[in-house]
Amino acid sequence: MFKKSSLVLAVAIVFVLFGCGKNEQVRLSSSDPLSGSGKFFNLKFKEQASTGFIWDYEMTDDCLDMIEKNEDAGENIAQAPGMVGAPTDVTYTFTANESGKTTLTFTYHRPFEGGEHAYDIEYDFLIDANFDITCTDRRIINVDYEAEVSEIPYPFFYSES
Repeated sequence: MFKKSSLVLAVAIVFVLFGCGKNEQVRLSSSDPLSGSGKFFNLKFKEQASTGFIWDYEMTDDCLDMIEKNEDAGENIAQAPGMVGAPTDVTYTFTANESGKTTLTFTYHRPFEGGEHAYDIEYDFLIDANFDITCTDRRIINVDYEAEVSEIPYPFFYSES
């Protein structure tokens, strides 16, 4: 009985995340651990650059500065030695440059050969007068029905650089 209910739950989650077609929007649960704030935050994504798929981002307002982009395949290669095309961990570090609100949209896509698109992840941020940053929402949008959505990272906030 437990296996059957687990299977039903897994299938339901897949339908919720992927829908039945393109341009689906999935709002993540309000119980997601978005609480926390800080002067800086990191977002860490898995990237399959060997297949041409990379992450790019844009934001609605220039309240944030991307101060570092770090690419590291070390842990992934250690788990699968000799594996060609191991995924890379890409970590973006942001800080605030003014108070306000902004939406940061990360796009997972193949920018060449017709610009194949997988999905987007949007994050809404609020920056207060002291430049403390808080994430108020995150969601998956524009999901291509064939795309496999990897884990959706939470911002990791901290106050010292």
